[in-house]
Amino acid sequence: MGSPLWHAADALNRQVQAWHRSGGHVTPSFVYWPNGRNTSPIPADAAAMSKTHGVLAITWPASS
Repeated sequence: MGSPLWHAADALNRQVQAWHRSGGHVTPSFVYWPNGRNTSPIPADAAAMSKTHGVLAITWPASS
């Protein structure tokens, strides 16, 4: 199955590959939510990594 860190790394890898296929002409978004904050705005396609004091989410927007 793999650890949660493995799943986050796999999701991030898929996003980097999609970014590369699009020509790399889009800017990624890095957002950090401290513990206790509402994380529902994190998009489903984001690579979300739970850290000691919160959640880090990285998203590459779809190329236009």
